[in-house]
Amino acid sequence: MNKATVHVWPICIMLIVALGGCATVEKCGLEGCASDRKISAEVQALLNAHPELGAPGTIAVETLNGVVYFGW
Repeated sequence: MNKATVHVWPICIMLIVALGGCATVEKCGLEGCASDRKISAEVQALLNAHPELGAPGTIAVETLNGVVYFGW
């Protein structure tokens, strides 16, 4: 890697962490939108239908204000 690339990665990581909070703008309140649970369930069911992605429930799904987040 060149020096410019080495300096860009920490900046990108800091921006991702800092801007991650922007996705939680409360348009539906603290409980999220009414459809969030349904969206999460549908996405989780689709992921669970593909065993090549791992055992069911390996990938966690959470929806907040209509935005789907994945985690392990």
